[in-house]
Amino acid sequence: MTIFGTIKAPRDRVFEAWADHAQLHKWSGAGENFTVPIVEVDLRMGGSYRLGMRAPGQDAPYVVGGVYREVSSPKKLVYSWL
Repeated sequence: MTIFGTIKAPRDRVFEAWADHAQLHKWSGAGENFTVPIVEVDLRMGGSYRLGMRAPGQDAPYVVGGVYREVSSPKKLVYSWL
């Protein structure tokens, strides 16, 4: 599946939001009261990522991850979603 979207921000800022651990941690929660106890990023071709979001009142986080297939800062970021 390919997903395209438009974000009204400079492309280098959007790319940095994926690359910077602190920024990714800040915006990757699914909702206001969610916590994000897992943020792992190895932003390079062949590198992987793993994000864990925990809903209020839940013990275990919902974890997603994948592999970076193409990294061309700040123009393109292609990754799998497992």
